[in-house]
Amino acid sequence: MHTQFNSSFLRPHRDVRLAGKSNTVRVACLGAMLAACFGGGSFPVGAYADIAAGPQVLVETVPARQGVITQPVSAYGLVAAGGTSVTTLSVPYAAQLVRWHVQRGQSFEQGAALFEVVADPAAVLAAQQAHGTLGVAQRELERTHSLYDEQLATRSQLDAANKVLADAYQADAAQQHLGARAGPVAIDAPFNGVVLQWQAAQGDRLQPGEAVMQLARSGISHGNAADLDLSVEPSDVPSIHIGDTVMVRALGADNLREAIPGRIVSVGAAIDSRTQQVAVAATLGGTATALFPGSHVVAQILPHGETHWIVPRSALLTDDDSAFVFQVDPQKKAHRVRVAIRVEQGANYGVDGPLNPGWPVVSSGNYELQDDSTVRLESEARR
Repeated sequence: MHTQFNSSFLRPHRDVRLAGKSNTVRVACLGAMLAACFGGGSFPVGAYADIAAGPQVLVETVPARQGVITQPVSAYGLVAAGGTSVTTLSVPYAAQLVRWHVQRGQSFEQGAALFEVVADPAAVLAAQQAHGTLGVAQRELERTHSLYDEQLATRSQLDAANKVLADAYQADAAQQHLGARAGPVAIDAPFNGVVLQWQAAQGDRLQPGEAVMQLARSGISHGNAADLDLSVEPSDVPSIHIGDTVMVRALGADNLREAIPGRIVSVGAAIDSRTQQVAVAATLGGTATALFPGSHVVAQILPHGETHWIVPRSALLTDDDSAFVFQVDPQKKAHRVRVAIRVEQGANYGVDGPLNPGWPVVSSGNYELQDDSTVRLESEARR
C-alpha cells in the first residue's frame, strides 16, 4: 500500500523551540518522525548521536613499539673451500702417475683410492739400500760388542758401532715413511671430501713433493669452515661490517631447508671492473651442511641494527612533504605524526618520529583519515 509522505511533519510546531537544544536532540527528533512516517519502528537515540558527532572511519591498529631493526643486504656468490678444509696431496718420492681413480668434482669417502703411482727405480733402490744398511749395522754392532766383551775392541769402537746402527734405523724409518716400493701403489683418501682440481696428468713423472691434486672436506663439519665469496652492490657496502651475521642458502637447491648462519670476515674497498660490485668474504660456522665448494648461494647479510619505531608497511603513508602515520588517542581521535624512514625490513619499516608510546598506530583504514578524524576500531565493531 502506498503511503502519502506529508512534508508538514518535518516542520516544527511554533510552540516547540529547538533552537536552544543540542544537535543530538534535533537529530533524534528527526529520526523519530521519519520512522513514524515510514513505519520503520523505533531507532536508538544513541545511533543518531553518533551521526551528530560526525563520520567515523573504521580502522585497525597495532601497538606502538620500539625495537632493534636492521635492513638485510642481499648478496650472491660461491662457496669456496676454507683454508682449514683444503688439502693438497703429493707423493714424497719420485714417481710416475699411472692411473686416476676419481674425477674433478667427484666426492669420495675416507680410505678410497684416489690415484696410483709407480715409484722411480732410484727411489725403490734407496729404500732397499736403507733397509740393507740397517741389517749390516745390526750385525756389526753384535760383532763389536762381542769383541768388546773379550777386550779385543775399545769402548770408542763400540760407541761408533752404536752410532752407525742408530743412523741406519733413522734412514730406514724415513724410507718406510716415504713408502717407496716396487710396483703400483694406490694413494688413499685421508678423509671424506670432494676433488677440487687435478694438478698433474696421467703419465706425468712427479718430483718428490710435487702437488698432484687438491681436496676439500665435504660439508662443514668437525669445525671445518667454508669461505663464501659474495658480491654486493656498492651502495650497500657502508652498512656492512666485519662480524655481521650472514644467512646462506643454496641457490636453486631444495636440499638445504634452513639457512646456514655465518659471519662477515672482510669487506672489499674496490669495485670489480667486471661485475661492478664489491667483494665481501664470509665464513660459515661448524654446522654440517650440504654446501660443497663451488655451490652457488644466495645470502642475506644482517648488519648491526639500531633502535627505531617499528611499524607495518601498511601503516606508513607519504605525501609531497614527508612520510607519516596516524595514531589514535583514548578519545578515538586520529592524529597525524610525521616520521622519517630509516630501515625497511620485510613487512615492516623502522622509523623515527615523535610517536606517543601509549597510542596505537593505525595499520588499516588510514587512507580515509585526516588529522583529528573520529575513528572506530574494527576490534570493537566485531563485538
